[in-house]
Amino acid sequence: MTISRADPAATQHARYDLAVLGAGPAGLAAAVTAASAGARVALIDAAPRPGGQYWRHRQGDNGASHHGWPVFQRLLRGLTHHADRIEYLPGLSVWHIERTAEEPPYGFRTHTVATDAVHASHTIATHTARDSTERVIDSRTVVIATGAYDRQLPFPGWTLPGVFTAGGAQALLKGQGVRAGRRIAVAGTGPFLLAVAAGLAEAGADVVGVFEAGLPTAFVRHPLAVARNPGKLAEGAGFLRTLLRHRVPYRTRTTVVAAHAAHAAHAAHAAHGAHGEGEVSGVTVAALDARWRTVPGSERRLDCDTLAVGYGFTPQIEIPLQLGCDTRRDIDGSLVATADCRQLSTVPGVYLAGEVCGVGGAELSVTEGRLAGLHAAYATVGATPDPAAVRRLSHRRAALRSFATALHEAYPVRPGWTGRIDDDTVVCRCEEVTAGAITEVIEELGATDSRAVKLFARPGMGLCQGRVCGYATSCLVAARTGRAPTEDDLRSMASRPIAQPVPLGALAAAAKPAAQPQQSRPNQQSLRGGRMNASAPGQPQPQPQRQQQPHRKPWHGVLVATALPLRDGSTGRLEVDFDGYSDHVSWLAENGCDGVTPNGSLGEYQTLSPEERARVVTTAVETAPEGFTVMPGVAAYGADEARRWAEQAAEAGAAAVMLLPPNSYRADPRAVVAHYREVARAGLPVVAYNNPFDTKVDLVPELLAELHAEGLIVAVKEFSGDVRRSYRIAELAPGLDVLCGADDVALELAVAGAPGWVAGYPNAFPRASVALWRAASAGDLETALPLYRALHPLLRWDSRTEFVQAIKASMDLAGRYGGPCRQPRVPLTPEHEEIVRRATEKALAEGLG
Repeated sequence: MTISRADPAATQHARYDLAVLGAGPAGLAAAVTAASAGARVALIDAAPRPGGQYWRHRQGDNGASHHGWPVFQRLLRGLTHHADRIEYLPGLSVWHIERTAEEPPYGFRTHTVATDAVHASHTIATHTARDSTERVIDSRTVVIATGAYDRQLPFPGWTLPGVFTAGGAQALLKGQGVRAGRRIAVAGTGPFLLAVAAGLAEAGADVVGVFEAGLPTAFVRHPLAVARNPGKLAEGAGFLRTLLRHRVPYRTRTTVVAAHAAHAAHAAHAAHGAHGEGEVSGVTVAALDARWRTVPGSERRLDCDTLAVGYGFTPQIEIPLQLGCDTRRDIDGSLVATADCRQLSTVPGVYLAGEVCGVGGAELSVTEGRLAGLHAAYATVGATPDPAAVRRLSHRRAALRSFATALHEAYPVRPGWTGRIDDDTVVCRCEEVTAGAITEVIEELGATDSRAVKLFARPGMGLCQGRVCGYATSCLVAARTGRAPTEDDLRSMASRPIAQPVPLGALAAAAKPAAQPQQSRPNQQSLRGGRMNASAPGQPQPQPQRQQQPHRKPWHGVLVATALPLRDGSTGRLEVDFDGYSDHVSWLAENGCDGVTPNGSLGEYQTLSPEERARVVTTAVETAPEGFTVMPGVAAYGADEARRWAEQAAEAGAAAVMLLPPNSYRADPRAVVAHYREVARAGLPVVAYNNPFDTKVDLVPELLAELHAEGLIVAVKEFSGDVRRSYRIAELAPGLDVLCGADDVALELAVAGAPGWVAGYPNAFPRASVALWRAASAGDLETALPLYRALHPLLRWDSRTEFVQAIKASMDLAGRYGGPCRQPRVPLTPEHEEIVRRATEKALAEGLG
């Protein structure tokens, strides 16, 4: 198939609706989908042919050795069919991207240099610049689909010639038809080892064994994820049949602990842990315990000339970090960029697809690419996505993401590997930094995190800029300082001002004066909510606009725990008015709120049927305007049920979920962690909800720090009312967002730095509540305090049993339908109703409605 290739020189400063970075599964899907919706797309890739690492192929390849080849062929046909709207730009390496407009319509300038070739080394793909001519692509939006590369863990001898990454060995086979060696050992963890070993065996290599460090039978703990993805199981079974046919041994809880060279006479080389001089002549394999520590006496030597080793993949997120996209530590320990249900990052105009959002395989990448293409086209050319297509893709994304989570849990990287390397083992091969050098700067110079170690000992400062050693360095530093790796550790090793090596001439060209980027100014009305003046009764108030912060996480801002409109139905019972609920969500968005939390803090979900509860979420998602968060509550008595609600939220298109601890009994910390770990498998960011009064389980700061360190939660809705906890949580878990969860301490927590408020009373007073929160967050107490004093007689109902009834009564008085509650909640007593009425009417008289 002939694919039209644009002349890069003719595209300098060209204006596109969409620039897609990467022509792998996610990038191809995004480009073709966006073009089919009418967008003009620049598809930029460093490789000479499309397909990425997964579909790497030779000219004339018939796809016999590739999985998903028909999907690839359909995408190529789409690339050809939409050649009038897709400029395919192979051989261009992106080294920097900048924003040229921070307000709608957004703008981005992608800086690239031409590459002569893509060299698959033993470790990573490196791109060689052909010349110093810089090519610039301007676009309104960007889809980042830069994929991932092999994750490596150092061991004695890993720098020897003949030691390949598993992906490198496969790339040679797919791209060049060349076997990496004759007698090959395959080691590491993850199902990718099966694919590599099967491909090598089919190509005629003598595969001496596959040595899996983990215990894949852990998959039996995830029957639902497996059942929803039968094709994945069949694919793995096919690889195993190939290995069986070629009589390749498959050993679990076993790995290669050292590689050996043919000659061991060169002392200098041996001093760097290479176990000799020359190419690989053999490896030592050993059995591992559950923490991946070597079982004493289990070591044995195997002869081979090649070792292919891989411990999963590391997402390539240099570009998202350059642009300021929020990140999180994924369940497999990787640093990944955060995307919402539209694949939109926390930076407006920047969409993410594929492995940059979390490693999940080619099918998930294609699905996310299609969603990103649909929504990017809508944002640029106004092509409204087909709701049925979005639902179908979202449903498939949730199923695939659930499987990916199960995969990561079945093949984790255990911490015991750090104890298997000695001081002479090289960790950073570019700068030849050993494990001993890292330990020395920790013990002698007091370095306690990856950034400090990087500055003192220089791991990650060489040509690859930490791509190879970054993860290992972070884990090693954490192990040597007695803690788990954090998001900050990973970020410090992944942040690169220049994404790829470039000639100085390209830097000089980029430094020349260009058109000035559009400057954004803080919107004072959005920051201060229109400066509502609580001291001027009856004065009309400006309409607050929803915040358009370029880096707002989905759980930041004012998120309303929505009240449900219930009306008498034909069955004689109260029925949910879903049209009324949709209208209420729209009204909250129009009045400046940043999102809603359906089935959340008000507790009305406890009286809903499963069908009603699911429909509340889908109604909120379908109603939500661009940039408006839907973060459902997914609390349930059992972890399995809570996970299923989280999966339903993901399928509906929610951005995150909020989760109470298990509360059917007084759960201990181990049970709490297990509960959150199960729900995290759904793949959405989880906001913990600490309500020790109703659940009788207190998520104390130490327990929250443990949950965050494991990557299970991104934030906590803190309802204890103890403002002091926010400071303690910040000390123990610096990356964990503390959200205000109690209305009557909103000002105090905003001043303490809480980035969000999951609130109840904005159901009745959204404009005033938003103005209060924004003023307090900005330190404008002159505006915030009068508002707070005026609203506090109502806000303090948050800590009372009749909170929901009070909110609905205020809504009725303010002209919004609140209505009744389902039993067991009963109407307010006359005394309570009078208290709410007086406080509400006073607030309305002061112009806060």
